[in-house]
Amino acid sequence: MPSIFIWKTDVPNPSKQYIRYYSGSNWFLEDKDGTSTGYMYLQQIVIPGYDHSAITFIVKKMPQDWVGSHLLEVHQVPYRFIKSDQYGVVEQIGNWMRFMSHGEIPTTIDNVVEELEKSKQWAAQLPNQYGSRMHTTPRVPHPSHPPHPSHPSHPSHPSHPSHPSHPSHPPHPQHLSRHYVKKIGHPNHISGTNAHQKPTRRIHHSNASIQKGC
Repeated sequence: MPSIFIWKTDVPNPSKQYIRYYSGSNWFLEDKDGTSTGYMYLQQIVIPGYDHSAITFIVKKMPQDWVGSHLLEVHQVPYRFIKSDQYGVVEQIGNWMRFMSHGEIPTTIDNVVEELEKSKQWAAQLPNQYGSRMHTTPRVPHPSHPPHPSHPSHPSHPSHPSHPSHPSHPPHPQHLSRHYVKKIGHPNHISGTNAHQKPTRRIHHSNASIQKGC
C-alpha cells in the first residue's frame, strides 16, 4: 500500500500542465494524460506541529478507470512532476507538494514527522528556479518496510477509523480529503453541472459503502 505525504508550499507552481482532480468522501481520482488513477484512503493523519499544513495518508490504488461514489468536488490544477526513484515519487499539485512512496511507511508519531522531513529534503535536492540546491542525504527505504513498486499489498478489509489526530486513531477520511482539496488551490475551480462530471474515460462506481461527507 502506498503512503502519501503532502505539505503546503510557498513555491509557485510554474507548470503549464493541468490535471483534473476528483475528490470523494474517502477517495480521490486524478485524470492525467488521458489516464484515470484512483486511490481509496485507508488511514489519514494530520502531522503534529505543522498547523494542518502537512498530512500523511495510507492509500489503496484502485483498478484502472475506477471511481468511488459520492463525488464531492472537482478541480483543475497545475501539475508538475519533480523526481522519482526506487523509493517513491515527488510531484507538485497546485499549492501542495506530494511524496508518494512505493511501499507503506509505518505511522507512529515520531516516524511520520521524520519521514515528512526526509521527503521535503529529498524533494528539494533538485535546483529550484533560483538555481540553488540543497545538499541532503538521499532517501533510504525503511529497513523493516522495503518498497515494493511492482507488488504493493492490498488488504481485503480496509478500515475507516473515526477518532481524530493521533496516528493510532486517525480521523475519518472525508474530513481531511476535503480539507486537502480546499487547500490545494483553485485556479480553475469547476462548479455547477460540471462539478459532477466524471472523467471522459469509461468508469465504474465502487461497490464500497461510502458515506457522503459533511
